[in-house]
Amino acid sequence: MFTATQLLTTVKMNLKNMKTGQKWGLIFSVIIGLLLILTSLSYMRVNQLALDIDGIANDRYPKIVLAHTIRDELGEITRNMRSILLTTDALALKKEYASIEESNRIIGKSLETLNQTVNSAKGRELLHATVNAREEFLLMTSSFLSLVREGEKELAQELLLNQLWPVQRDLTDDVDKLFKFQSGRMTAMAEETARQVASTRLLITIMILALTICTVSALLAYFSSRNFQHPFGDAAMLPPDAADDDLKHMPTPEVHYDHGEKTATGMLVYLDEYKKKKAAQTGQQTQENRFSAAGVKTDE
Repeated sequence: MFTATQLLTTVKMNLKNMKTGQKWGLIFSVIIGLLLILTSLSYMRVNQLALDIDGIANDRYPKIVLAHTIRDELGEITRNMRSILLTTDALALKKEYASIEESNRIIGKSLETLNQTVNSAKGRELLHATVNAREEFLLMTSSFLSLVREGEKELAQELLLNQLWPVQRDLTDDVDKLFKFQSGRMTAMAEETARQVASTRLLITIMILALTICTVSALLAYFSSRNFQHPFGDAAMLPPDAADDDLKHMPTPEVHYDHGEKTATGMLVYLDEYKKKKAAQTGQQTQENRFSAAGVKTDE
């Protein structure tokens, strides 16, 4: 079984024995793998952002609106009851009765919607307390309206002051607790969404930088490979006799060694220098032959 040190040594040796093209391929493979990971993370973050925004728009905020509506309608019912005790006009009384009935209908519908959408344990607990307080409030309201219709406004006023209003305050407090709870959840989700936005922006920035680095590296590799093509081209243009006699008598090249192996770059540089020396020698020999030919003609 390999230890961590042995495994690291094996990896280093494999990397040293790899050709230049294979090393470039490994580097680009690693970069592409990192880009794929960053892309996956960005997709997950964006998807989570969509879910959080949907939760705020279609879950948290509507619940807050419903709780606020219940509180407003309770205040409207209280004003209606006070107006009923102060007015004697039959038409005005009829309007106040209708307003109380409509407010109770809106409160009931809002509580029903909350009962269908509130899923957290704390939210269910607060909602259950609100529903129980409202049932008691409805009984007191019914008794109050019955006394008013019977003409017992003094008893109705006593009921309103001593029993109905304390029950209404308790119900309002329960609704306020539910409102604050839902508001806190929406605030927490909004803060989490802001953090998700910041982290997603950072991931996208890293992706752009990685793509830029990858592109620059690819361009550098391309232009470097073009520079390496010149010695090969020069080697291909050597005269045929260089492959026979001259190359056989070439001195051992003084090139750099990499773990016991001649580097391709060193060999190419040496070959290019040898080609230039060979061309210079050929030119000098040609000039000497020309001078010799000229001397022979002069003697004649």
